Amino acid sequence: MLRAGAGDVVHPGDQLQLTYSSEERGFIAVLSRAGAGAASVYFPAGARAAWPAPPGRDQRLPASTVLDRALGRETIYALHCAEPIAIEPVRRRLAAGAAAFPPSCTVEEIPLDKREPD
Repeated sequence: MLRAGAGDVVHPGDQLQLTYSSEERGFIAVLSRAGAGAASVYFPAGARAAWPAPPGRDQRLPASTVLDRALGRETIYALHCAEPIAIEPVRRRLAAGAAAFPPSCTVEEIPLDKREPD
């Protein structure tokens, strides 16, 4: 398994197994915004970030995601929230170009460069 971080090159069809590290229990959501403006939810699959993520280091989320065919810069937003949040309002704000998140959440932005394989 390769580790990807900020600025790394990824490819359409790559499978991302997302991990988190936190000293506190929380509720996690992972969203993405492509350079063209499309916003996607990577985790969770439901309408709310309500999975109680236990503290730990390099903990795997219970789901992975496969990257779509859209090329270019993609920014992943990893949210760690003190309480469950509704996902769709966050996704809509991202799609509109506003990276505005609930106040109970800390956010890590991870920019990736999605290219066709050589």
